[in-house]
Amino acid sequence: MHRAFSAAPKSTFCTIEHYIRRQRRAPLNAFFSKRNVARRQNIVSTRANKLRLRIQEFSCNDTESGLGDALAAAATDIATEYIFRQSYDDIDRVDFNTGITNMVRGHGDIERRTKHIPFLGPIMIFSTGDSEQPLLGRLERLPYLTALIKEGLRMSLRIATRMTRIAAGRDITYGSWSIPAGTPVGMAGLLMHYDEQQYPNPTKFEPDRWLRSDSNKAGEKVFAPFSKETKMCVGMHLAWAELYIIIATLLVAFDIEFIDAEAEDIKTN
Repeated sequence: MHRAFSAAPKSTFCTIEHYIRRQRRAPLNAFFSKRNVARRQNIVSTRANKLRLRIQEFSCNDTESGLGDALAAAATDIATEYIFRQSYDDIDRVDFNTGITNMVRGHGDIERRTKHIPFLGPIMIFSTGDSEQPLLGRLERLPYLTALIKEGLRMSLRIATRMTRIAAGRDITYGSWSIPAGTPVGMAGLLMHYDEQQYPNPTKFEPDRWLRSDSNKAGEKVFAPFSKETKMCVGMHLAWAELYIIIATLLVAFDIEFIDAEAEDIKTN
């Protein structure tokens, strides 16, 4: 896939070599650090409250709207304001700017195609004040809320394809196999998160598994919703802040229930 986006060969995303990628990513680490996200959590809190008010409008008017589109709009507004200091205000739009959301959701299809047909990449992709608050720290210390978020991330992994790694300077030994240096290798995160040896009864939503010390340690080893090491999502701490604050905001404000749906309708297969 990385070769398909040759228009940005020096970007962090398109860099395959491990050590070069680490060097290119280093300047971004402080900006997206957990400490910096905590300092700027007011961005997340403000958007979470705007989201609450928009949902409250639908509730008062007895109308329906897609919660997924609303959450995507909130995530977009938070990211653009955090990174560019200018929000697109998708939360305020009548349709939550679903056109952009749908395009992003199609990323998986684009990745599968461009991995094997690199020249399609450039064709299919097109452009389209700090204050410290204690809220995030308090939420992070709530064990069951953390367990809920972890279980949700485990079961709803956004990137299901393999994330390629290359050990350029050494051979890799895996069991009885010897993989030559320079060979692209990878494992789909979905397979890791649904491994029965690490997560018994993996298709069941079971937050309590993260509260048991034995299973917690085993699960943490392969828990990688944002990938790991140098290819770990640079915005991971911002994403965690969004999850904590938005979930807490909505759960306090609303009684949430599924309309015309049972547990079997949303079961993960």
